[in-house]
Amino acid sequence: GNRSDTLADRRQSNLSRWDLSGSAPVGTVLVDGFGTGQVAVSPDGRLLAYTRVTADDAAVYLWDLERGADLGRLGGDDAWRLAMWAASLAFSPAGDRLAVGVASADVAPQLTVFAVGLDAWRTVACATANRELTLDE
Repeated sequence: GNRSDTLADRRQSNLSRWDLSGSAPVGTVLVDGFGTGQVAVSPDGRLLAYTRVTADDAAVYLWDLERGADLGRLGGDDAWRLAMWAASLAFSPAGDRLAVGVASADVAPQLTVFAVGLDAWRTVACATANRELTLDE
């Protein structure tokens, strides 16, 4: 990938899902214009975390691979700094936490850990909607 945000350059840096037993991508492009970033897949293969930096946005994102759904961005007000300087992403063995390691010559090293299990996301979504949501919602 590269950091250019032109349409042609974004098309060259997509994040796609592949079946490693075949020779072609399966499903759809998960992210159009992925850009340079870090990627991690949870141990059970259900979640994908990635950093994306464009001219307009920078964040750590979470994707539900089973449902093909974007679960949103992590980091709140700190999202830009986390994505811009992320040196690594790693899921816990249970897949319910994501560690984001930040390090560069310009930024003090930092480790931020997020609860990312689907139950944790559902709890946040229900609280935000102020009602119980189904898994499909």
